[in-house]
Amino acid sequence: MLPGYGTHTLNGTRQDNEGHAGNRLHHQPQDVQAAGMNSQHPQHQQQRQQHQQTTAHTPRPYATEPAYTMAAAAAHATGGAQHTWGSQTIRGAKAPGWLLYDKQVLRFYAYFLEHIEHSPLEDWRVRRCQVRVYLEDDSVEVVEPREANSGLPQGTLLTRGKVSLTDGSRLTWRQLSVGGELKLYGRSYRLVGCDASTRTHMEKAGLPQSEDRPFPEGKYDLGRQPTHSTLPPADSQEGLSDRVLRFFCCWDDTARVFGLKLPFALHYYLGDDTVEVAEMHLRNGGRDPFPLLLSRSKLPKTIPPVGGRPMSPEARRKLALQHYHWTELRIGGLVQVYGRSMLIYDMDRSTKGWYAQHMGAREADMRPIPVDFDMSVKRPPLVVPPHTSGFGSEEDSRRNVLDLQPKAPQGDYMHFMETWNKVMRFSAKMVQHRGRQLVGPHDAQRRFVISYHLLDQTLSVWEPPQANSGMKGGTFLERTKVKKEGGGGAVGSLADIGGGRDNLYTDADMEVGRVVVLFSRAFELLDADESSLCYMEKAEAAGGSKYPYANFNQVCGKLQAMVQSEAGAEQLRDGLLTADGSGSGHISPTHCM
Repeated sequence: MLPGYGTHTLNGTRQDNEGHAGNRLHHQPQDVQAAGMNSQHPQHQQQRQQHQQTTAHTPRPYATEPAYTMAAAAAHATGGAQHTWGSQTIRGAKAPGWLLYDKQVLRFYAYFLEHIEHSPLEDWRVRRCQVRVYLEDDSVEVVEPREANSGLPQGTLLTRGKVSLTDGSRLTWRQLSVGGELKLYGRSYRLVGCDASTRTHMEKAGLPQSEDRPFPEGKYDLGRQPTHSTLPPADSQEGLSDRVLRFFCCWDDTARVFGLKLPFALHYYLGDDTVEVAEMHLRNGGRDPFPLLLSRSKLPKTIPPVGGRPMSPEARRKLALQHYHWTELRIGGLVQVYGRSMLIYDMDRSTKGWYAQHMGAREADMRPIPVDFDMSVKRPPLVVPPHTSGFGSEEDSRRNVLDLQPKAPQGDYMHFMETWNKVMRFSAKMVQHRGRQLVGPHDAQRRFVISYHLLDQTLSVWEPPQANSGMKGGTFLERTKVKKEGGGGAVGSLADIGGGRDNLYTDADMEVGRVVVLFSRAFELLDADESSLCYMEKAEAAGGSKYPYANFNQVCGKLQAMVQSEAGAEQLRDGLLTADGSGSGHISPTHCM
C-alpha cells in the first residue's frame, strides 16, 4: 500500500499505514467530531467504541456484506423518491436507466431497399426488418425475420450495441419516430410502424407517433401471386401448406450396361402442387449421397423444348404444359421425371389415409408391389449332406462345411448347468407301427428302458435280462441322437448347420402312451419313473407348456368333461373295471400294461 493511503474498515473508519490518527476524525461520526473528542483520551475511546457497536451493522456504499445488493446501492445513491425494482422498493430522487427501463424494448417496423444486379425481373427489392431499441442502455439491434425458402441470409443484420449517427452523436430512443429515416453504417432504414407497447411508451414520453404505413412492394413482390391446389370443392384449403404426400418409386435402368434399380422418394406438396424427387440411399450401395434428383417444382408430363438459353416464365406459360396432379398418382403407375420412367410401388401410411378419405381408395388397391433392389449375383442355397459316416457327432462334422479349419461347436453353459445330470427314463415295449412288423413273436414279450438325456438330446435303450426268455439282454442302442420318423435320412440345409438339431426327438416328445421309432423299430412308452414324473409336473406348475399331459388342471378338465357325458362316464367305468381284473378296487400302472 502506498504511503498516505489508508484502508476502510467495516465500521467506516480509516487507518493509515503509518499508524497516525490525523485523518481518522474525518471518518468518525459527526457527533464525535463536534464534541472535540480526543482519540487518545480513555473516555473518548470508550464513547467511540459504544458508537461503533451501535452502527456496526449499518449498510454503507463500500460495505462488503452479502446482504448488500444493487438495489440498496441505488437507493443509497439516489435519495428520497421511491422506485420499484423487482420485489424491492428503492428510495431516491432519480432512478438510474438500468433500473427504470429494465427489460423494456421498443420495436419499430422498417424496411430498406436492396439493389439487385444482373436480374431481368427486378432492379431493387424490399427487405423488411425490425429495429429494436433497449431502453436500459440505448443499444440498438436490427433483425430481419426469416422466411421459409427465401434464399436470403436473413436473421440478425446488426448485432445489439450502441451506435453513432453521422454527426458523431449517440442514437437514443427519443430520436426515432414512425415515418422517419434511420441511417446506420451506410444503410438507410425507413420506419413504417411500431407495436402497441412502443406506441404507448412514446405517448407517455410526449412523443406521439403517426399511424402505421404499409410496406412498399417491388416487382418481385407483385409477381409472387399465391397459387392454390386444385382440390375437390368440398375440401378445405386450411392446413394444406404443410401437407405432403410421399410415394416410393423405382427407376429401372437395367436396360443399359451396368444399369441398376434405384429407389426414390417422390414428395407431392398439396399447397402448391409441386413435386420433389429424392434418392433413397441403400446401405453400402457405393453411390455418392446426392440429396435430390429433382428440386421442388411443378413436374411436367412431357419434356419442354430446350433452347440456347433458359425460357422466361412468359414463354413457359405459352407452352401450356400439363403437370402431374396428385389424383393421377397411384401404386403401379408410371411417372416420367424428365426422361426417367419411375414405377410407384408403395406409399406411406398418411398418404394411404389421404387417398382413402378423398378418393375412396380401398386397402386392396394400395398394396405395395415387391421390388428387389439387390442386383448382386444370387447364389444357390448350400445343401449339406447327411451325417452317415458314423464318426463323431453331426454338429462336429457339419463344421467342415463352414470352415477350412473346423472349430468345436459352442455349447450353452446355462443349459449345461441346469440339465447336466437330468435323465428321463421310460419303460417300453416293441409294437407294430405303420406297416412295421415284429421280427418274431418273441419281440412282443420283450421289455426295454429308454433313457432320454436332457443335456444333449440323446437317447439310449437298455433291455433288462429276463430268465428263460432266450434273449441275452443288455445294451440295445448306444447313447445317440435320433431323428424322428422320416427325418433320419433327410438332407439338411444351411440353416441347420448351427446346431444340427433339425427334426430330432425332444423331451416334449417323450410322453407315456406315445410310439417312438428308433432306427425302424417302434417302441411304445408304457410308464415313467418317479423322478421323470416329478420333473415334468414341476415344470408345468412353474408355468411351462412343454408337458401338457403332466398338467394337473388339464387332466382334471378332461376327466370332468368325460364324466359329465353319459357315454364318457360309461367308458371310464368299463376301463377301470377292466384294469382291475382281481376285483380289489385298486389299480396300478402295471395293470394297464
